[in-house]
Amino acid sequence: MEDFKEKQQTLSSDEAFKEADRCLSCPKPRCRELGCPAQIDIPSFIKCLKKRDIDGAYRIIMEYSNLSPICSRVCDYSKQCIGACILNFKKQPIPVGHLERFVQDNKTTELTPCEHFLSYHVAIIGAGPAGISCALELVKNGIHATVYEKEKHLGGILAYGIPEYRLPKKDVEAYIAFTKRMGVEYKTEQTVSIEELKKHYDKIFVGCGLGQYKAMHIPGEEGAGVYKAGDFLKAVNLKVSYGEGNGMALKGITYVVGAGNVAMDCCRTSLRVGSSKTVIVYRRSLEEAPASKEEIADAMEEGVIFNFLHNPVEIILKDGKVSAVKCEVMKLGEPDESGRKKPEGTGVFETYPCDNIIMAIGQNPDVNFTEHLGLTTNHGYIVSADGISTSDPQVYAGGDIVRGADTVVRSMVDGKKAAQKILADLTK
Repeated sequence: MEDFKEKQQTLSSDEAFKEADRCLSCPKPRCRELGCPAQIDIPSFIKCLKKRDIDGAYRIIMEYSNLSPICSRVCDYSKQCIGACILNFKKQPIPVGHLERFVQDNKTTELTPCEHFLSYHVAIIGAGPAGISCALELVKNGIHATVYEKEKHLGGILAYGIPEYRLPKKDVEAYIAFTKRMGVEYKTEQTVSIEELKKHYDKIFVGCGLGQYKAMHIPGEEGAGVYKAGDFLKAVNLKVSYGEGNGMALKGITYVVGAGNVAMDCCRTSLRVGSSKTVIVYRRSLEEAPASKEEIADAMEEGVIFNFLHNPVEIILKDGKVSAVKCEVMKLGEPDESGRKKPEGTGVFETYPCDNIIMAIGQNPDVNFTEHLGLTTNHGYIVSADGISTSDPQVYAGGDIVRGADTVVRSMVDGKKAAQKILADLTK
């Protein structure tokens, strides 16, 4: 059983400066233009590191990213900055994300609050990546921002979804404390009415994320020992990171359905809370798995078994408790709308004994919440022509509640862009 200490470590000064010195300072930086959703000026911050100016690098990064200490820990570098580096042709790309983390962990300064605030007030629903980013961008520019969060702890998926060994909650709390010093106000355990908020605030931003985890709707899914990914990770994080609740104590064999990053978090966490054996079951092949290569490699290294081209069709119960999972063997057909090869059933079935099943097959909006916002929605998602505006000119939205389940950094970018649009609309 693994512990929950952070796995990835920050580069040492010698390591970081050596890597920075290798950067070619490309005139057309692929790392920035093709790799970074936040469009961080990577060549400039690395140039500061070449001069050993860590604080200068920090100031450049913070112009572009409102969640840098978080994103530099959880971003999928291989698909972003590192994956786009021109030096991949030598198989020696610059570890941009690791350099960003080095800067955040070694800076000796921080941004200072805006000295002159305007009279405008903005309410933000949801203290996840999009909401925190929007709030910080607003206060940077002298707009009062108040974030309303339904949970006790701030951070959304950062607090409740990402495991401690990938993102220590002390780092989340330290960054939220920084946003408070910048002027952001937070109100926790709040149930909000958008109509009431509209009476007291000039603008509103909805960044509540996706509150529901999908089910497969197969026989036996109601049995004891079947968990949804969000409920499982939240219970573990509450106990491990905050010392609250009973946590999770699994015994025996655990099957995790899905192969995205959430599934990787679930399978690795299940080993940490007692599973004697954990198996990923996924209806496609390794090549189609949406999880990052690093997360898959880490899971394999920790002993997780992968059972590809299998799709659960029934959870077999004994006395109301999980005893086995029946899967159909799949084959891959033509690519579907996602670009991945479509899994097709073969009519061949296999049954595997197990004691727990965790469903990590995606998320949906909380329709009970979004359908009562008075906004145009589509299956619970807020409809937006530009990814920010809504059918109500006083209300803006961003992050997963608009675009669907996506990365932390893209939600951060959405929140930042929304704040910039709010600022423009308020001051025009």
